[in-house]
Amino acid sequence: MSESPSILAWILSIVGAAAWLPIVYQWLRKPKVKLVPTWSIGIGFTTDGPNCMLDCSIVSLHKLAVIDKFKLTVVHSDGDSHHFSWARIYEPSTKIFDSTGNITSTMDREHIPSSIDIPADHSYRCMIGFMDDRFISTMAEKLAQIRKSRLELKKTSLDSQEPLEFKKEDRIKLTNDLKDHFYWKSGTYSVTAVIHECTADNEFTQVYSFVLSEPDVDILKYNLALFADQLMDH
Repeated sequence: MSESPSILAWILSIVGAAAWLPIVYQWLRKPKVKLVPTWSIGIGFTTDGPNCMLDCSIVSLHKLAVIDKFKLTVVHSDGDSHHFSWARIYEPSTKIFDSTGNITSTMDREHIPSSIDIPADHSYRCMIGFMDDRFISTMAEKLAQIRKSRLELKKTSLDSQEPLEFKKEDRIKLTNDLKDHFYWKSGTYSVTAVIHECTADNEFTQVYSFVLSEPDVDILKYNLALFADQLMDH
């Protein structure tokens, strides 16, 4: 009988510890990230090369999530694969009201992503633009030099009153360079989205698919034909 108090104290200590478990569990849980895209994905080819546009919400569960990387791997059914990194974030328009409550204008917010903070159990609504990693590594410097040369030529043209004109061989070379990076083709693509959450150093992966038709590809090819002239002349 003399041991009963100590046994009782031990039981009470266990019950007391059990009462703390939900709080400790909440503290130890890591943020979980879920991607909720709309029904479509934008596929394009611009003066920035192949690109994707994803209209989505990013949901954080349990804790604050800090997203510092967002990548896509796009793979055609024939095995041809390409990697994209986020390059632009477009947030929904902010409505601006006057003193009477009428909407006077809207303001879009666009920025280059470094990180996104999403509070626990909240969602972040946005459109994200992705650029092709290979295009960035091989063409970005070339395009920057072309734009610089174009500005210099434009200044020279204004000073001399002569028409702005690039050499024909420069146009052909640029067109061929852009064609080398055009790979969109008809068929089914899979898209693997990988979001990196840095506070817990976790990656969250989701897989989707889309189909490009021949008319879709023809439109993209038509855009390709215009971009060399646009880069040279504007």
